[in-house]
Amino acid sequence: MFSFTQKKKTVHKNSCGVVLNADGFHLVGVNNQTKRSSNLFFNRKVRTTSELESKQLLKQHVQRAGLVGCHCSWILNPSDYKLLMLDLPRVPDNEIKEALKWQILEMVEYSEEEILIDIMSLPHLSVAGVNKKIYAVVADKNFILKKTSIIESSGLDLSVIDIAENSIKQVVSATKGSDQTIAFITELSGNLTLIICQDNFLLLTRRLSVTFDATKITDQNTSLAENEQDLEQEEDETKKSSLSLIPQSEAQSSQIQQLPDSKASIKSLQELGARDVHTKHPKTSQSSLAYNLANEIQRSFNYCASTLGITAPESIYLADIHLLNEIRSQLDAEVPQSVYIFNCKEFFELQCEIDANCEYMLPFGGALRGLK
Repeated sequence: MFSFTQKKKTVHKNSCGVVLNADGFHLVGVNNQTKRSSNLFFNRKVRTTSELESKQLLKQHVQRAGLVGCHCSWILNPSDYKLLMLDLPRVPDNEIKEALKWQILEMVEYSEEEILIDIMSLPHLSVAGVNKKIYAVVADKNFILKKTSIIESSGLDLSVIDIAENSIKQVVSATKGSDQTIAFITELSGNLTLIICQDNFLLLTRRLSVTFDATKITDQNTSLAENEQDLEQEEDETKKSSLSLIPQSEAQSSQIQQLPDSKASIKSLQELGARDVHTKHPKTSQSSLAYNLANEIQRSFNYCASTLGITAPESIYLADIHLLNEIRSQLDAEVPQSVYIFNCKEFFELQCEIDANCEYMLPFGGALRGLK
């Protein structure tokens, strides 16, 4: 099974999401109500030393939590797949995946026998001179089949295999309303990641080109001129590639095809009422990070406008992690949008503690897929 659209619906009082890590698993259970009145009653991250131990302990936790037979979404870690934004082929809908396969095979290390591909649509707004886009998700077939057996042997009804970005979208959209364009910044696999969604569509996900340590902010002390040069070099390299989104396995890759250049991004910030970004580069680590992050955000918003015809969100939400809490006020001063910390406790009933690093969001979003 490898699908990012729900294939079947189980009838059970609970729903759950699970993330399988190299050193264990993370399991979340919610009551089967509606997404906006969900009750998160079970949240457990377990570390193990072997796959066999993971299989045994997952089964035990499923039984203890009363999750046997319930709808389960397995959320893949970003290192488990590649997410690509490609030009939409001009073929019938039922031929799109096959038409993309040969193009994708030239971009990834998998063979035709090893590869699994699924696609996700994007809103097709008319933008003059720009090809319509589609997402392709690529994974290793053997990896998926091997890990699937761990979940199925636990007694869960594995109904959906989803990706991390979609799972976060589920949580945020359930709280803010699917009709809004939402920008959310979090940490995924050690990288600050921007996720933009609207009407249950994942519009854009991008690793942001800022360096940080999850426990200590790193001051890059980069001058404005050096920063512009780096961005221009990144965009020149991106033009040589047909990928518009990140190969998730490459830690340094954060290119987006056809992004506006950094000068255009700076101009857009000024036109929208942000403070003059041509002032002296901030000296403090927090201000430096906020400054660079603001430029990366604006470039991403410009891309959504020029390629997808989507206007910039009115607000930006930050995951409730220490690093982003520290820079929220500085980032709010750098961008025209209002910047808020996303507090899950304001929107959902929680009967158990949630992780300070927001790791719960991946399995929690998977659990929400089983709700109305």
